[in-house]
Amino acid sequence: MGAWGAGSFENDIASDWAADLADGGDVAMLRDTLTAAATCPQDEYLESDEGAAALAAAEVVAAAAGRPVRSVAMGNSGPHALAWGKNHPAAGKDDLVELALAALDRVEGPESELQELWSAEQSAGAGAGSREWFAELEDLRNRLGG
Repeated sequence: MGAWGAGSFENDIASDWAADLADGGDVAMLRDTLTAAATCPQDEYLESDEGAAALAAAEVVAAAAGRPVRSVAMGNSGPHALAWGKNHPAAGKDDLVELALAALDRVEGPESELQELWSAEQSAGAGAGSREWFAELEDLRNRLGG
């Protein structure tokens, strides 16, 4: 995964996912992305691509619920996906908020490649980016109401 920052949209996978959503995606696409991460069994490895897409989808849910990210570091596609969320209030309904929180739990948990990669960065002494990533997840969780 090509990442250039700790934000939910600051990697190639999330940026591509956000562009696809903004270019004609629907609530089912959002739900499918969140479900893929949220239902990944705890004893199976959640790949970084699924995790990155789930974080972007969770950001869209938060935006649809009226609690968008305030960061300006969102790549090219992030603002378009957030605008999509604001224009699709059904994406902010309680069931999708709960699904987004479950996906976030899975991305942060053990057997998650994203969590492993960011934790390894912190262990290697490049911890500022890692601390920022974990802070972004905490902010997202708070905006989702978790």
